[in-house]
Amino acid sequence: MSTARLLKVTVLTSASLAGFAGWPTQAAGQQTASVPAARAAVKPKTSAQPSRPSTQPSRPLTAKDVWKEDYAQARQQARALNRPVLLHFHATWCGPCQQMEQSVLNTNEVLKEINARCVAVKVDSDRQPNLVQQFGVGAFPCDVFVGHTGQILMVNQGALSADEYRAMIANVARTPATASAGVKIAGN
Repeated sequence: MSTARLLKVTVLTSASLAGFAGWPTQAAGQQTASVPAARAAVKPKTSAQPSRPSTQPSRPLTAKDVWKEDYAQARQQARALNRPVLLHFHATWCGPCQQMEQSVLNTNEVLKEINARCVAVKVDSDRQPNLVQQFGVGAFPCDVFVGHTGQILMVNQGALSADEYRAMIANVARTPATASAGVKIAGN
C-alpha cells in the first residue's frame, strides 16, 4: 500500500471514529439510549460555566520546577514577578555544597519557599567563573540575593540547614529592595 493511500485511510478512519465519540455503548442485554438523549446527557463545558477547582492534589514541586540555570532569564522573570533572584554558587568538589544539595536545596519545604518568594539559579562555579567573579564569591557554598533591579540584597557564605535556609529566603523576600543601601553579608 502506498504511503499516500495509507495516510488517506488513516485520516478517514480517525474522522469516522471521532464521529462516534460521546455515543453511549451498549452492554449485553441493555438497550441503547437514543442519540438526542445521549447528547443531552453529555453537555459540553462552555466558557459561561464556572470552572471548579481541581479536587486532585497538585504534584509536589521538583528541583527542575524551581532551580534555573540561566541568570539572564532568571533576572527577566524576577523583574516580571517583582521578586529577588537567589543565586546559589556551588562546586562539584565542595563537600558542604554536596551535603546542602542532598539535605536542603531539594527538600519540599525549601522548594516551596523558593517558589513562593524568589527566582532561583544554581551556579556551578567551575562552569560559570564569570558569575563567580562578577559577584565576588570566594567561598562555597554561597548564596547571593539580587534585587530585580540588579542590586545585591544579601550574601550568605557557608552551609545552612533547611530551616535556616527557609528563614533566610523569607527574611530577604520581606525586605524591600530599596531599603538595602549596602550589601548584607552573613555566615562569615
